Amino acid sequence: MSMPLPPTDAHGWPFASGAGQVVTEHDWETMARTWQVSGVVGQPGDSVGLVATRVNETQILIQPGVATINGHYYELKLAHTFDIDITGSGWGPDDIRHDLVTLRLDRASDDFQFVQIKGGVDLTGGQLALETSEEIPVLQVDVTNGVGIATEPVDRRWFIGRHVRPISGAVPGMDPAPFDGELGVDTTNNYLVVGSEGAWVPASQVFANDGGSGGAIAALDVRVTTLEGQTSTLQTNLTSTQTTVTGLAAGSWTNITNFANSFASASGATLAVRKQGVMVNLRGTMQKANGSDFASSLAGTGIFCFTLPAGFFPGQSTVFPIIGRTGAGALFQARMTIASSGSMTLESGSNTIGAVTAVSLSASWMTA
Repeated sequence: MSMPLPPTDAHGWPFASGAGQVVTEHDWETMARTWQVSGVVGQPGDSVGLVATRVNETQILIQPGVATINGHYYELKLAHTFDIDITGSGWGPDDIRHDLVTLRLDRASDDFQFVQIKGGVDLTGGQLALETSEEIPVLQVDVTNGVGIATEPVDRRWFIGRHVRPISGAVPGMDPAPFDGELGVDTTNNYLVVGSEGAWVPASQVFANDGGSGGAIAALDVRVTTLEGQTSTLQTNLTSTQTTVTGLAAGSWTNITNFANSFASASGATLAVRKQGVMVNLRGTMQKANGSDFASSLAGTGIFCFTLPAGFFPGQSTVFPIIGRTGAGALFQARMTIASSGSMTLESGSNTIGAVTAVSLSASWMTA
């Protein structure tokens, strides 16, 4: 009796007769993929389900469990001793290599194989170096150079469940990338997650289910009313803040004209002040009206130079350091003192600083 060939335009199965009684490996794989994604049946913390323990420096024991990869079903019925190759390279600064053990769908042999990927766990980048799309991670083995396995394996399983995928959530890059809309449970942070653009995101949404959400919806209505009131208050505060910000706009520059002891502004660099809120800015260059040297006047208690315009006085006497160059190019230090009365005094404390014919000033202070 010959079996009918599956039609090329469409194919449904299983049926007792006709083309639907013919099911190929491809047919089954295509069907099973719609039921479940790839992973191990279980959840983080399980003591079964391909969980492994250390046997000695070169072996681990993998416990029975069930998994599926790309529509192919695998069941380990008896505990399996797996040999770890502790030779090779790729040792870290601490002389430890973080290997990955996976369960791989081997189409060439029509079987499943446990595979060791040396250095397959990147703890720094938080990634697993899978070698094919037809394998899933099972565990991490830390191999010490020249020693072997000294600690228990680390669980790196990707899980599947009843249409909801449990994930670890501790290191996002080591969890399986989700499909958009896939639902999961983050067992580390204890909240629902949803697949969005290849990443797990918190499912912080409100679901209104028939019959059981009346109280939640009523509470939400109250919260909305409260938020509306808070929004009104926020608008009032925003208007007040905008008024304050407008008051912080920088004013125009006011020239300093009340000079003393024959001082004046230098040509092209007029001494001036302006106010921005409670802050005052000073800029410009000062010299003797006749351009003469005034270095000797700076010695001792210094010399009174000018008085600020009203409204620009500091809240208290304020001292500013001055660093300049003499006519010969040598550096000199001085200090500028602006009293709360608005008077400015300049002093160097030295009689030997050389010729000084101009001083450029730049300073800021708060008004009273």
